[in-house]
Amino acid sequence: MKRFAFIILLLVFTLAGFCQTYENEKGVFSPSWVSKLGYWVIETNIHTPEHSIIRFYDNTHVMVYQETITGVVLNIKKRKIKIQLKKMLEQAIEAYTHKQNFYSNTIEKNSFKKTN
Repeated sequence: MKRFAFIILLLVFTLAGFCQTYENEKGVFSPSWVSKLGYWVIETNIHTPEHSIIRFYDNTHVMVYQETITGVVLNIKKRKIKIQLKKMLEQAIEAYTHKQNFYSNTIEKNSFKKTN
């Protein structure tokens, strides 16, 4: 009976730990690669993985910038790539709001390494 009570008690404490929520200042948890200014979408074809189109949108779903990348396979499962895309997104939105031209070719060629 003591063993059964111990298992139930352990289960209750374990579930209480999993039920905890992590919140930021707005009350919602978001990873470090998620921008508060907008979002990005990558379009890739399975037959040509080294050709990608990245579109950057603000929170009102207006496309602020589009970039075509060739010669690089983007692995969006990697945190480093997500952080770089977040930085590019924030730069593009900043340039869009100030009505400036935004060219990120130098940033992308230096940021995304060619994979073999």
